[in-house]
Amino acid sequence: MVKTNKVNTAREILSSWKGLILVILFSVLFLPVQAQDVPPTIYSDRNNYYTFQPPAGWKKREVFAETVSRVIFHSPDGKASLGILAELNGANLNELFFEKKSFIKDYQRRYPKGRFALSLVVLGVRNVAKVNFEIPRVVKQEQYFFYERGIRFDLIYGVEDPADFEKYYQVALDAFSTIQSIEQIIWPRNK
Repeated sequence: MVKTNKVNTAREILSSWKGLILVILFSVLFLPVQAQDVPPTIYSDRNNYYTFQPPAGWKKREVFAETVSRVIFHSPDGKASLGILAELNGANLNELFFEKKSFIKDYQRRYPKGRFALSLVVLGVRNVAKVNFEIPRVVKQEQYFFYERGIRFDLIYGVEDPADFEKYYQVALDAFSTIQSIEQIIWPRNK
């Protein structure tokens, strides 16, 4: 009988140790943890035109060409995307506005049920041409265009389902506002 009591006592001790270990582990999981500052990810295009802080958790797909930088970031759930196209271009916002006016007329003709609008707005600290672009059951986008330091920037936020548009809208605008151009490109003046 003494042997049985020793075995039972050993089991009780082992059981209580396991219980104590579980209690300690669960207690540690729920201890308040001080948030650590994680530096934001900074994306820099291969042509060295700009830097940009993409939204956390968005997946990148980069398309490279010699003088054109294209990158697309997709939301974690895949329902939204934002793209940046940057290329050398010595034009100005007024010229671009008239170019986009023609673009809008063409799309209104091709997609009569679509909704398209063009305006000049401020995005962050920049004056930009803004295009609202929606083809029902196909795509909804906001596009922003501006020139800075000899580089034309095309910024596009879009979703396939218009019901998803508002979900990431502010995230996209905040991300677009982080764009910083890098190189100063000087274009020769026409004589």
